[in-house]
Amino acid sequence: MMKIMSKTDATLPRRNDHPAAYAFAGGDKISNDREGIFPERPDAHGKRDGRLRTLLGPGRRFVAAAAASLLLSAMCQPVLAASQNMDTVGVYRPSETRFYLKYNNATGIADTDFDYGMRGDIPLVGDWTGKGYDSVGVYQPDESMFYLKNSNTGGTADIRFQFGKPGDIPIVGKWRPKGAVSAGVYRPQKAKFFLRYDNSEGNADISFEFGKPGDIPLAGDWTGKGYDSIGVYRPSESRFYLKNRNGPGRPDIVFSYGVPGDIPIVGDWTGKGYDTVGVYRPGESRFYLKNSHGTGEADIVFTYGGPGDIPLAGRWHRWRKW
Repeated sequence: MMKIMSKTDATLPRRNDHPAAYAFAGGDKISNDREGIFPERPDAHGKRDGRLRTLLGPGRRFVAAAAASLLLSAMCQPVLAASQNMDTVGVYRPSETRFYLKYNNATGIADTDFDYGMRGDIPLVGDWTGKGYDSVGVYQPDESMFYLKNSNTGGTADIRFQFGKPGDIPIVGKWRPKGAVSAGVYRPQKAKFFLRYDNSEGNADISFEFGKPGDIPLAGDWTGKGYDSIGVYRPSESRFYLKNRNGPGRPDIVFSYGVPGDIPIVGDWTGKGYDTVGVYRPGESRFYLKNSHGTGEADIVFTYGGPGDIPLAGRWHRWRKW
């Protein structure tokens, strides 16, 4: 089993150096009172409580990036052009609060890695400002806070806001044809989505029920329509239920894929112009990616990550002509 190589053992970054900005995070949050790394959070009376929080939690959104080799010749330019729109994988290692991102969908060491977040944070991926590539973020479930980065580096959060309630699962997507990727939450007890059109505090712009308790929420552009719509993965059935619009009703695309214990992931793995699914098999640290919607064998299979890692996908940097 391959273990991703770490380039540094840097300490956990502060999210904000301002004394009033204690680290809380949350799409379905982040806590800042980690002794020796973050300042203690004042209690309701303005006193430092001295507590050390170690929250544990899973992770959520999967979109992607692609890498092209500097050695490609002019004859390979069509391949390079296709790869510019391709999503590639990464993993988040909760035990290290560290991201490991790949520029291709293949076994190998991370192309970039960095620390961000705290124990218990849920990792997120999206193009938060329309900059042309995806960057990471985290959600702190206990505080219902989002902490989003505009670059794939450690350091302070560029965008932070509260949205959701304790117990919500974060989900992010480009919910409108125009605009950037923004936040949402899935409330599993009610099987209900609450989506925001901006990365800021406020009420949901759209909310609706879809799925069943126990489902895992997903988001992707399933048909190339120009914006993301929701879906769910039902672990009890190893089955995907995808919607082509953000509203209640019957699913538009339904198929079985994966085995019990798999973690779903979403991305455009070949630059075809729409998203398809994949699964990450934790026991094997292996990705099984599909290039079409439907049951069948994986189109792309490779090992990456280690025990306990959470799978990610995104377009990790802006492409340019070499």
